[in-house]
Amino acid sequence: MAGHGSTVFTPLLENQRSLHSLSVLTMGQSAPTVTQMMDRFQQRYGGFRAGLPRSEQALFDRLLVEGHRHSTSLNSHPELDFERPLFLAMLLGVLERLERDREHVHRRLYELESRLPRQQEAEPVAS
Repeated sequence: MAGHGSTVFTPLLENQRSLHSLSVLTMGQSAPTVTQMMDRFQQRYGGFRAGLPRSEQALFDRLLVEGHRHSTSLNSHPELDFERPLFLAMLLGVLERLERDREHVHRRLYELESRLPRQQEAEPVAS
């Protein structure tokens, strides 16, 4: 992906443990960081990402950015498996963006409609 701007997707890690096994901690172990979990997520879904068209790979990377943006929430519940909250964080990011875009379109529509001359009540058309 060199030459295509910055990318979030990192090379695969050597560690092959599953995400689920990381969520089961024994006494004295510390929870993995969100960054470590994101790296493992990227490793796990690397094959899926590689099979996507280049344009969708970029979208996949943007979803990861949205997920990482919610790292505080992801970090605050290490007892949950990582993937479900990550997927929810990704969806929240997408919904937030859709809502911002929807509001922008509504504001712009109102602005454009307010520039149109006000029409009187429709006059009957002579036949």
